[in-house]
Amino acid sequence: MLVIGLTGGIASGKSTAAHYFVKHSVPLIDTDQIARELVTPEQPAFNAIAAHFASSVLNSDGSLNRKHLRHLIFSNEKERRWLEDLLHPLIREQVSVRLKQLSDKAQQSQQTIPYCIVMIPLLVESQAYAWLDRILVIDSDEITQCKRLQERDGMSLSECKAILSAQISRQKRLGLADDIIDNNEGLLELEAAVAKQHKAYLQLAETSGNAS
Repeated sequence: MLVIGLTGGIASGKSTAAHYFVKHSVPLIDTDQIARELVTPEQPAFNAIAAHFASSVLNSDGSLNRKHLRHLIFSNEKERRWLEDLLHPLIREQVSVRLKQLSDKAQQSQQTIPYCIVMIPLLVESQAYAWLDRILVIDSDEITQCKRLQERDGMSLSECKAILSAQISRQKRLGLADDIIDNNEGLLELEAAVAKQHKAYLQLAETSGNAS
């Protein structure tokens, strides 16, 4: 089974692209979802965050105010590093667990899984996923990213630029990619590009003998 790391800048269309891969019955491990599970109330990571940031990052019901936390970490590099140092090892551990579960399930059911997708927004930044077989970057230019952030999250232009500046540069991300899908157009174009890439990965898995 090939393991493909899917990444891209914020609002590049990673989740939508991942959804289109799932429509082709490709297994998906979403590290954003893992992170959300890790910061639910009473989880060790949640308790550490609440203790570090105090009540400023909690909603009235005691849950994590993810929007406010995001604002805090993107305006303070030291705090962003602290949070990444807390969560990234836990996320990587869970990815390994779920990859093993996926492999075991395939063996037990005698199914063939040519490849799976692991969606990792900060894949390039973390530099801790050397075991990936390939890196797929969903790419959008910064103008498009800002427009999507403003429409999706109601961000100001200055907030958009602050988040983009905190992430690794688009050029460096593209430079580390094995495969690139351009997502500066519409959903139909993205879905078609994913379908094309899906066929390429099936062929690669077949020729490399990595299907399991």
